[in-house]
Amino acid sequence: MNDDRPPVERLRERAADVALHGDAFSLEEIELALELGLDLERETEALELAAAALAVAEIERDRAAASANVPAALKARLAATAAAVVAPAPIPLDATRAAAPARATSPKTSPKTSHAREWMIAAASIALGAAVTAIVLNGDPNGDGATRDPAQFVRTHPRAVHWPWQGTGDAHVVGEVRGEAYFDPDSEDGLLEIEGLAANDPRIEQYQLWIFDAERDQRYPVDGGVFDIREPGRVVIPVKARLDVTKPVQFAITVEKPGGAVVSERRIALVARP
Repeated sequence: MNDDRPPVERLRERAADVALHGDAFSLEEIELALELGLDLERETEALELAAAALAVAEIERDRAAASANVPAALKARLAATAAAVVAPAPIPLDATRAAAPARATSPKTSPKTSHAREWMIAAASIALGAAVTAIVLNGDPNGDGATRDPAQFVRTHPRAVHWPWQGTGDAHVVGEVRGEAYFDPDSEDGLLEIEGLAANDPRIEQYQLWIFDAERDQRYPVDGGVFDIREPGRVVIPVKARLDVTKPVQFAITVEKPGGAVVSERRIALVARP
């Protein structure tokens, strides 16, 4: 039977299967997602978080019944997802591609599993932006400020690049632009030291970081996550790249709608390059 649904809808359903069953995307699915500008890793992370939230809600309603009904494999995946929120370690898409079989088949699902998948997709569509921000920008889990010190970052990451920001004609650039973008290709950690951006209202718009890699197609920079500027002045924001960045050549900060964009409209506020 032919599936006449839009390709994006089919891919999101496959992301739900991956989140539920630990399946891998096929090469065809990955290539199709790239053509459509759909970030499969981002979608799957949000679905896993939605699955965790739904499981927790069920446990709160009836702890004993929920514990008996949740399969052991799903419990293990939920535990891993919870750990990733506390100490994030996203899996690069390249690693997923290497592990993917030539053609993957979707596992058969029971009505109960199908119902859970539908709820996961609905919940993830709401939680996607907030979940990604929490995963990518929580670079200082101890709260001691160590990772927010650019000088210390350079000392502890000797191969890190750091280039000054340059402002554009965008209205969000206010006053003198100062600061640098720091990024270490070994750990894929970075810092954004910024002065000169206007405060934003996260209900209306957010800033988003993009990392351009010499080893990748320049049309598809690596998404570095979204962030907010609460008030004018100097800010230092830790970041973590979601995908492997081998040779960074430029950083850009764009203005996007809340939650960020999978494919940017390229409204660029700041750039940093050698």
